[in-house]
Amino acid sequence: MIDLIKKVIRFFTSRPYSAILLIWPAQIIWYAVLDHLIVQDPSSSHLIHIPLDDKIPYVKEFGAFYILWFVYIALCLIYVLKESKKDFLRCAVGCLFTLYVCMAFCTVFPTYHDLRVADTGSGLTGLIVRLIYLFDEPTSIYPSMHVLVSVVLALRMTFADSMKGKTPWKALIWFMAVMITLSTMFIKQHSAADVILALVLAVPFDLIVRFIILPDRRFKRKKSASEAETASAGE
Repeated sequence: MIDLIKKVIRFFTSRPYSAILLIWPAQIIWYAVLDHLIVQDPSSSHLIHIPLDDKIPYVKEFGAFYILWFVYIALCLIYVLKESKKDFLRCAVGCLFTLYVCMAFCTVFPTYHDLRVADTGSGLTGLIVRLIYLFDEPTSIYPSMHVLVSVVLALRMTFADSMKGKTPWKALIWFMAVMITLSTMFIKQHSAADVILALVLAVPFDLIVRFIILPDRRFKRKKSASEAETASAGE
């Protein structure tokens, strides 16, 4: 166990840029404050409910995909952290940029929905949905961060240098992104409107990260400087 802990520590310390993940907890705290500590008064919040919501059935089995969102993010980030600094930074920044923009919007434009079912059903899948309802309030929902982060991450993984030639894995990533997206509506945790807005924003958000925040030239400049230092050391 101690050896495993040491390996994990070495893995991260050998990649100091992974420290960017340390700003993630601030978003979690921010979300918890909005989601649990601040009462979302319907008189000052905006109800998100469109006709399509009433036509979407409740399917408890999709609760599993909703919570697999966390595993999906973790596995994607661990893979690119291991394989490529550029891919990792773009994926991590893509997730963080998405979450922080969404939280800022939810802070100034509080939202809630009234879609939850009274009876989540029996068995493990019903229990999963009940736990989701218990720990994740139906507030701060527009756009769906579950959907937006899933799709932004899928886009970035699709075009990552370290994913070239790995079509089956890309297909699996998109499968998870689609199932997570559907889960938000099928377990009545999000309105279809939340999902639609997230899908509309996904490509623009990815392009902002790819071409404005972390364009190729930033990595080429760092690479050139590193190569120059290596050459000088060898003389």
